[in-house]
Amino acid sequence: MSPCHPVTLVGGLSGWVPAVHLRPLDALPRDAAVQRSQICADASRFIGVPYLWGGGAAFGIDCSGFAQMLHRLIGVTIPRDADMQFDAGKPVGTPYQPGDLLFFSEGDRRKITHVGVSLGGWRMIHSSRSRNGVYEDDVQAVTHLREGFAGARTFLYE
Repeated sequence: MSPCHPVTLVGGLSGWVPAVHLRPLDALPRDAAVQRSQICADASRFIGVPYLWGGGAAFGIDCSGFAQMLHRLIGVTIPRDADMQFDAGKPVGTPYQPGDLLFFSEGDRRKITHVGVSLGGWRMIHSSRSRNGVYEDDVQAVTHLREGFAGARTFLYE
Protein backbone atom coordinates (compact mmCIF):
# COMPACT_ATOMS: atom_id res chain seq x y z
CA MET A 1 0.00 0.00 0.00
CA SER A 2 1.27 3.45 -0.95
CA PRO A 3 2.00 5.91 1.84
CA CYS A 4 -0.60 8.65 2.21
CA HIS A 5 -0.26 12.36 2.87
CA PRO A 6 -2.72 14.54 4.74
CA VAL A 7 -4.45 17.27 2.73
CA THR A 8 -6.68 20.16 3.69
CA LEU A 9 -9.15 21.40 1.11
CA VAL A 10 -10.62 24.84 0.66
CA GLY A 11 -13.43 25.13 3.20
CA GLY A 12 -11.55 23.18 5.84
CA LEU A 13 -12.33 19.60 4.82
CA SER A 14 -9.38 17.30 5.31
CA GLY A 15 -8.40 13.80 4.29
CA TRP A 16 -5.61 11.64 2.95
CA VAL A 17 -4.22 11.22 -0.58
CA PRO A 18 -1.95 8.37 -1.75
CA ALA A 19 1.54 9.75 -2.39
CA VAL A 20 1.54 8.35 -5.96
CA HIS A 21 -1.17 10.92 -6.84
CA LEU A 22 0.86 13.91 -5.68
CA ARG A 23 3.55 15.88 -7.52
CA PRO A 24 6.14 17.42 -5.20
CA LEU A 25 6.65 21.14 -5.79
CA ASP A 26 10.39 20.62 -6.24
CA ALA A 27 9.62 18.13 -9.05
CA LEU A 28 7.63 20.60 -11.16
CA PRO A 29 9.17 20.91 -14.64
CA ARG A 30 11.05 24.16 -15.24
CA ASP A 31 12.14 23.58 -18.85
CA ALA A 32 9.48 24.54 -21.45
CA ALA A 33 9.96 21.32 -23.44
CA VAL A 34 9.40 19.21 -20.33
CA GLN A 35 6.42 21.38 -19.33
CA ARG A 36 4.87 20.82 -22.77
CA SER A 37 5.34 17.07 -22.49
CA GLN A 38 3.87 17.01 -18.98
CA ILE A 39 0.80 19.02 -20.04
CA CYS A 40 0.02 16.42 -22.73
CA ALA A 41 0.55 13.52 -20.33
CA ASP A 42 -1.69 15.14 -17.72
CA ALA A 43 -4.35 16.09 -20.29
CA SER A 44 -4.85 12.53 -21.49
CA ARG A 45 -5.78 11.47 -17.95
CA PHE A 46 -8.87 13.71 -18.16
CA ILE A 47 -10.39 12.17 -21.31
CA GLY A 48 -14.01 11.39 -20.54
CA VAL A 49 -14.40 13.87 -17.67
CA PRO A 50 -17.81 15.49 -18.22
CA TYR A 51 -18.29 19.11 -19.21
CA LEU A 52 -19.43 21.44 -16.43
CA TRP A 53 -19.68 25.18 -17.06
CA GLY A 54 -17.47 26.90 -14.47
CA GLY A 55 -16.08 23.52 -13.40
CA GLY A 56 -12.43 22.99 -12.60
CA ALA A 57 -12.14 19.45 -11.24
CA ALA A 58 -12.22 15.81 -12.33
CA PHE A 59 -15.97 15.55 -11.61
CA GLY A 60 -16.69 18.26 -14.21
CA ILE A 61 -14.66 20.88 -16.05
CA ASP A 62 -15.12 23.57 -18.68
CA CYS A 63 -12.67 24.54 -21.42
CA SER A 64 -10.86 27.36 -19.65
CA GLY A 65 -10.83 25.50 -16.33
CA PHE A 66 -9.20 22.58 -18.13
CA ALA A 67 -6.49 24.81 -19.65
CA GLN A 68 -5.93 26.49 -16.29
CA MET A 69 -5.71 23.17 -14.41
CA LEU A 70 -3.19 21.69 -16.85
CA HIS A 71 -0.97 24.72 -16.37
CA ARG A 72 -1.43 24.67 -12.59
CA LEU A 73 -0.26 21.03 -12.55
CA ILE A 74 3.11 22.16 -13.93
CA GLY A 75 3.34 25.18 -11.63
CA VAL A 76 2.29 27.86 -14.15
CA THR A 77 -0.49 30.27 -13.18
CA ILE A 78 -2.78 31.52 -15.94
CA PRO A 79 -6.08 33.44 -15.81
CA ARG A 80 -9.35 31.55 -15.31
CA ASP A 81 -11.46 32.52 -18.34
CA ALA A 82 -10.69 31.90 -22.02
CA ASP A 83 -10.91 35.56 -23.03
CA MET A 84 -8.49 36.54 -20.24
CA GLN A 85 -6.14 33.69 -21.20
CA PHE A 86 -6.18 34.93 -24.80
CA ASP A 87 -5.38 38.50 -23.72
CA ALA A 88 -2.61 37.48 -21.28
CA GLY A 89 -0.79 34.84 -23.35
CA LYS A 90 2.06 35.37 -25.78
CA PRO A 91 0.85 35.08 -29.41
CA VAL A 92 2.29 32.11 -31.32
CA GLY A 93 1.97 30.90 -34.90
CA THR A 94 2.07 27.58 -36.71
CA PRO A 95 3.26 24.99 -36.24
CA TYR A 96 1.66 24.91 -32.79
CA GLN A 97 3.62 23.16 -30.10
CA PRO A 98 2.18 20.85 -27.45
CA GLY A 99 0.81 22.99 -24.63
CA ASP A 100 0.00 26.03 -26.78
CA LEU A 101 -3.56 27.24 -26.27
CA LEU A 102 -5.86 27.41 -29.31
CA PHE A 103 -8.71 29.93 -29.06
CA PHE A 104 -12.06 30.10 -30.82
CA SER A 105 -14.83 32.62 -31.28
CA GLU A 106 -18.36 32.58 -32.62
CA GLY A 107 -18.83 35.27 -35.26
CA ASP A 108 -16.93 38.22 -33.82
CA ARG A 109 -13.24 37.23 -33.79
CA ARG A 110 -12.68 39.55 -30.84
CA LYS A 111 -15.08 37.62 -28.58
CA ILE A 112 -13.29 34.48 -27.40
CA THR A 113 -15.71 31.70 -26.43
CA HIS A 114 -13.59 28.52 -26.30
CA VAL A 115 -10.04 27.28 -25.67
CA GLY A 116 -8.27 23.98 -26.28
CA VAL A 117 -4.75 22.72 -25.61
CA SER A 118 -2.64 21.80 -28.62
CA LEU A 119 -1.15 18.32 -28.60
CA GLY A 120 1.08 19.48 -31.45
CA GLY A 121 -0.06 21.16 -34.65
CA TRP A 122 -3.83 21.30 -35.07
CA ARG A 123 -4.55 18.32 -32.80
CA MET A 124 -6.01 19.49 -29.53
CA ILE A 125 -7.62 18.25 -26.34
CA HIS A 126 -10.43 20.29 -24.83
CA SER A 127 -13.58 20.18 -22.74
CA SER A 128 -16.60 20.91 -24.87
CA ARG A 129 -20.30 21.22 -24.19
CA SER A 130 -21.08 19.83 -27.67
CA ARG A 131 -19.62 16.40 -26.84
CA ASN A 132 -20.11 16.73 -23.08
CA GLY A 133 -16.57 16.43 -21.88
CA VAL A 134 -12.86 16.19 -22.47
CA TYR A 135 -11.76 14.65 -25.76
CA GLU A 136 -9.34 15.12 -28.66
CA ASP A 137 -10.11 16.83 -31.96
CA ASP A 138 -8.33 17.85 -35.14
CA VAL A 139 -9.19 21.53 -35.58
CA GLN A 140 -8.86 21.31 -39.36
CA ALA A 141 -11.29 18.37 -39.55
CA VAL A 142 -14.12 19.98 -37.57
CA THR A 143 -15.91 22.75 -39.46
CA HIS A 144 -17.02 24.90 -36.52
CA LEU A 145 -13.52 24.74 -34.97
CA ARG A 146 -11.73 25.48 -38.24
CA GLU A 147 -14.03 28.40 -39.04
CA GLY A 148 -14.05 29.77 -35.49
CA PHE A 149 -10.28 29.68 -34.92
CA ALA A 150 -9.20 33.06 -33.53
CA GLY A 151 -5.53 32.54 -32.69
CA ALA A 152 -3.08 30.81 -30.38
CA ARG A 153 -1.20 31.83 -27.26
CA THR A 154 1.36 30.29 -24.92
CA PHE A 155 2.40 30.66 -21.31
CA LEU A 156 5.37 28.29 -21.79
CA TYR A 157 8.55 30.15 -22.63
CA GLU A 158 11.74 28.72 -24.08
